[in-house]
Amino acid sequence: MPTEKQDPPKPMSTKQDPPKPVFTFPPDLKLPTATTPTEKQDPPKSLFTFPPDLKFPTTTPAEKQDLPESKFTFPPDLKFPTTTPTEKQDLPESIFTFPSDLKFPTTKISTDFFGDNTAVSFISLDGFVFSVQAKHLKTTTGGSLSQASLSQSKRVLLEKSDVLELLFGFTRPQVPPTLEDIEFPLLMRLAEAAEKYVVYSAIAICVMKMKEFLPENTEKIFYFAVEHDHETLYRSLAPSFVHKPLSEIAFKIPSKMYIPWSMYREQWLQTLSCITELVTDIQVTCPHNNQSHEINWKRRIHEVYAQIAANPSDISKFHDLFDVNSLGACDNFSVRWRGKVEAKINEMKDFKSFVLDCKAQAMFDRR
Repeated sequence: MPTEKQDPPKPMSTKQDPPKPVFTFPPDLKLPTATTPTEKQDPPKSLFTFPPDLKFPTTTPAEKQDLPESKFTFPPDLKFPTTTPTEKQDLPESIFTFPSDLKFPTTKISTDFFGDNTAVSFISLDGFVFSVQAKHLKTTTGGSLSQASLSQSKRVLLEKSDVLELLFGFTRPQVPPTLEDIEFPLLMRLAEAAEKYVVYSAIAICVMKMKEFLPENTEKIFYFAVEHDHETLYRSLAPSFVHKPLSEIAFKIPSKMYIPWSMYREQWLQTLSCITELVTDIQVTCPHNNQSHEINWKRRIHEVYAQIAANPSDISKFHDLFDVNSLGACDNFSVRWRGKVEAKINEMKDFKSFVLDCKAQAMFDRR
């Protein structure tokens, strides 16, 4: 006897609702049913549909469009800094972290700009690089070289390499250059650089070396000595230039030296003029009533005057220039006249004295 038709048994597990999909399909979407391979199938409809109210932009590229809404959102409690640029702000936390045992160099830049072993580089006018330790510049120089900032990796100087090579030789802990075979033009350029950067030992050596180039280079050495106030040089050289017109000297010496030089030159002119003026103060007498004695005596006076006027430094040799033994019976008269002229010469002050007097007066006026 046939059994009655029964529904198949339900599975053991209860039916669960599937998770809510991220994308939802339209309710009228119909999926194609399985057919045999021989049946013709229409292409499936798109799984994605656009909202019916979606409108694509129709603006031209030249028109301004609003930026799309950002996919990233900021925390609601995020606050951006509202300080002005002049206010100090803390730096943001670094993205990178360094190992805990990493040690950075701790070179300290002191208030005098130099560390003990810091090297400062200088470039010459013709492109050569010189590296000098900062501590040596600090102890051997007093100008801008000793105050070169570490921020200036390479400082360009206006001197050529032949000058700087010698100049930096005076800044190192070694025997300084002797300048034994140096030529005069290079010596003068080195001396000017030493004065400019205040390299003490180089200044002293150059001044001593200049004396070896006298008297051929008297004029250049004199103007250098006056410019940089080297008394040992200009004191002995000043008489060689005292006879020159002020118009020739005025623009070659510093302005601070103009007044003492004018006073020094005026003193020399007055002393020179007394050589002929004192003749009228002494009566010419000759026991032999010999007119030739008077002629010879006056002729010799004018010869000495002309020699001193042409070479003022010869005024220090006045006693020997005027030889009374060659003047015959008028020697007593000549001795008295020569004594008066020598007294005037001994009263003369050297150029250095006028320089010191003017400095003292300037200090008194500033009080």
